[in-house]
Order: sequence, then structure tokens, then C-alpha cells
Amino acid sequence: MTRRGVAHQPYVRYEIAEMKSLRPSLDLLSPMERFAIRVGEITNESEPLKRALTRYQRTFGAWWVHEASKKAIDIRGLDRVRAVAPSRGVIVASNHRSFFDMYVTSSILYRNVDWVDRLFFPVRSEFFYEGLTGLFVNAVIGGFAMYPPVFRSGEKRELNNHFLSRTVAFLQRRGTVVGIHPEGTRGKGPDPYALLPAQPGAGRMIHAARVPVIPVWTLGLTNNFLHQVIRGVAGHAAPVTVVFGAPVYLDDFLAETGRPAIYKRVADRVLDAIRALANSTRNLSPVNEVPRAPAASANS
Repeated sequence: MTRRGVAHQPYVRYEIAEMKSLRPSLDLLSPMERFAIRVGEITNESEPLKRALTRYQRTFGAWWVHEASKKAIDIRGLDRVRAVAPSRGVIVASNHRSFFDMYVTSSILYRNVDWVDRLFFPVRSEFFYEGLTGLFVNAVIGGFAMYPPVFRSGEKRELNNHFLSRTVAFLQRRGTVVGIHPEGTRGKGPDPYALLPAQPGAGRMIHAARVPVIPVWTLGLTNNFLHQVIRGVAGHAAPVTVVFGAPVYLDDFLAETGRPAIYKRVADRVLDAIRALANSTRNLSPVNEVPRAPAASANS
């Protein structure tokens, strides 16, 4: 039995109790962080709940993102993604200029690629797992797909090994897409083509998962949610460009034993592929990402 061309495979069994071995690190978390992680586990590690939330993302989530962007968006390279016939999951690696890069990318994938079955987006814990606002955004806008959390401070980082293992396990199932940003954080400089250095953490995940990596370049999205949605629906948003590349080949690195230097080189190669997509759009899309207000006329 298939759904949108994806055969359902056995879900990777996971017991919440597995995290008991991480008790020393969990004790360092705030009650809110522990609660948010628990919610993330329940919604993403339970097959019935994940399937229901995927349906929510595929219908409501993909619909509103499409409605808010369809009048401004220019999508290229979808044939490259459709041509991929993965036997397991796929990593989608994008530049990171806006908070909404992956929302738009996931909407496009759900609407246009049959083999996409479920999504996960590892995110920094600071916003999505430290307060009710982040939990609300994850629930309503992301369908709890912003999981697992990535910790960047002190001894909490010990938890990242556990969540890396979970992400790699997710990717063993066909139809899974894990979205990552090799830069690790948003580029905030004036030039959207000036990418930040690739982070070895992204390379470590890619090296461990050993699945196809599809590079994506996005340009034109702002960080103002209401501004982006309202102007997008009205047809006044700045042009948005999304370019999908062919899978990045990493066999030479995957044949080597994993170590920080290899992880960095893996991440660099993926970022180079994203940079190549960016350079291909220089004459297609404007550099300015934020729509400028029209100049006042002399008669106004």
C-alpha cells in the first residue's frame, strides 16, 4: 500500500525511556526545556501522531505557505529532486537567510515531490525549546517538525549525540526529509550571496546518515512574518527564488573514518554546491531581499 508513491516502512521503534541514560544532562535543563523535549519526542517518535501531523503539514501548512508566496516565487530545479529515487531518507541543505527558508522549501516539496513522506528540522534549542512562544510556533506553523533540538551551551551539548543518533535513525526510512543549514546560523550581512562558513556539525550528520544530500538556494524572504504573508497574499512581496540542485556526491569522504576534519570538508562541499546555485541566480533575481516602500510622488 502506498501513499503519494511512498511505501510505508516499519517505524524506527523508540522508547522514551531511552533518555533515562542521559539523566545527568537532562538535569541541567529547565522544566520548560524538559517539557518541550517531551512534547517533541511524543509527537515525532510516535508513528500515528507523526503521520497525523504530516497530514496537517501537507494540507494546512503547505497550503498557507503556498498562498503567501505563489505570486512572488520562482522555483527552479524541481526536476532534479523528482529524479532522485532514494532507497532511504534524504537531507535537504539550504542557505540560511530567513527564518522561513525551510517553511517555503518544505511546502514546495510536499506539493511537488511524490516520494516526500515526513519532515524533520533540527533547530537551535534557544527559541523552540526554551519558552511557550517557541513551542506554539513549532506546533501551529511547523506541526512540531522542528525536532530534534540542538544544544549549543556547556554540558547540555552531551544531548546532541543522542539526538544525532535519532536523526540518523529517521533517515534510514524512505520518504524522510531532514532539513539542515550548513552555515549553522542566519547570515545577517548586507550581501545575501556572502555565505557564512560551513559548520562541521552539519558534516557529522551527513557523514553518519550516508544518504543523498540535495542543496537548495533561497533568496528574497524576509524575517517579518506578517509582512511576508500579507504582502505575499496581496502580490506585493519581493521576488522569491528557490533553486534545487542535483544531489551532492560525497563518496570519497564517506569512505573515510569520521573525524572533525572530514566533517568540515563534507560540510564545505555541500555549501559549495549551494554557493554554485546562488551564483546561477545572480542575473535572475534582485539582491535586495526586503521590499522597499515606493517613493512618494511629487503630487502626493
